[in-house]
Amino acid sequence: MLGPLPTVHRIVVTICALLAGVGLGALLPKLLPVTMLASTGAGIGFGIGAIAVVLLLHDPGHHDGHPQRLRVRR
Repeated sequence: MLGPLPTVHRIVVTICALLAGVGLGALLPKLLPVTMLASTGAGIGFGIGAIAVVLLLHDPGHHDGHPQRLRVRR
């Protein structure tokens, strides 16, 4: 996990991870003795890249739920 990043850096990490996933997925059918199309490998690589983006940019300390109410004593 990379922690909290500015928006521009999050976009750059997302693009790089997706491109790397698609590129490696398209290259994989040429390297393995499995009959698979490069487009299928690219689709699988895109899915793996998307999962990598979620895992890299997920911030476990940040909750998107409803904010908790603060009780103020009077």
